[in-house]
Amino acid sequence: MRQGNQEYGWKDLPVDLLELIVPFLFLGDCIRFRLTCKSWISITPPLRSNCVFNKFESEPQQLVPWLMSFPKTNQGICKLCHPIYGDTYSMNLSELEGAVIRNAKYGWLLMSQGTSYFFFNPITMEVIKLPDDVREYNFIGMSFSSPPTSSDFVVFGFLGSATVVYRKGEENWSFDFVNDSHWEFMNSPCNPIFYDGVFYCLGKNGRLGLFNTKAENEESEWRIVESAVFSISLDSDTTKSNESFIVEYDGEILSVFVGRQGQQISIFKLDQSNMKWDKVESLGDKVLFLSATASMLLPAAGLKGIENRIYFP
Repeated sequence: MRQGNQEYGWKDLPVDLLELIVPFLFLGDCIRFRLTCKSWISITPPLRSNCVFNKFESEPQQLVPWLMSFPKTNQGICKLCHPIYGDTYSMNLSELEGAVIRNAKYGWLLMSQGTSYFFFNPITMEVIKLPDDVREYNFIGMSFSSPPTSSDFVVFGFLGSATVVYRKGEENWSFDFVNDSHWEFMNSPCNPIFYDGVFYCLGKNGRLGLFNTKAENEESEWRIVESAVFSISLDSDTTKSNESFIVEYDGEILSVFVGRQGQQISIFKLDQSNMKWDKVESLGDKVLFLSATASMLLPAAGLKGIENRIYFP
């Protein structure tokens, strides 16, 4: 580049301009950006899939989530895929061999490895271990209230007829039966969401199981809200074959019901004053990312063409 008699190189571009570009780079582009010249290395963090991740806890609405998975024969090879652009990368995380992702929020993964449960941050590689006394339960769903670095986070697991809870600072998990019969509340195979001190578990027929972390005693922690979406009996083949998801964004709680082979999708918004489901006809300028591990409703954030869409893994 030449201006008058003065010749400029890539290293002479204004730092303020480069810092505006960096947050929108994906992993491959971030690597190429760093290799342009030595002065650009100091501007970009190493091997970060999206440099905006450092804002994740305070500005999650600005991100499109990456899909993360392990092959069935998990030997510590992790695959990352961008759901919009299809960018795919692999990471060798030998310390996670045999581990299972239980939930993902706030930039953290809640994982199990045999009988051990722990949090893992794929960006910083930080590990926060949880007590081992929970055993190898067959959880229907698991969730957590806040980042594990916060002072009051809670981990909640649902077993169908019992709840398992860990509160930061405690030495053990607490175990409590919630139903005499699992037919009273048949949980969907999706993780609960957390909102305003309460974990919301979605039933296959639209009922809600609520676990209140602020309850004054154990008897008032769990209750079932019978807000049926379908008039289908609980033991019907149709209900068992459906996929269901529950999502929270900015105080709004949505449930999503997917029919056989994804041919029919129904979305409902929770009327929290009456605890009833109202049908939703459009997502507007938002986009849904659905999976059994973690689902998100996010603004399209300027990405034209993805508004009012649903993405599956």
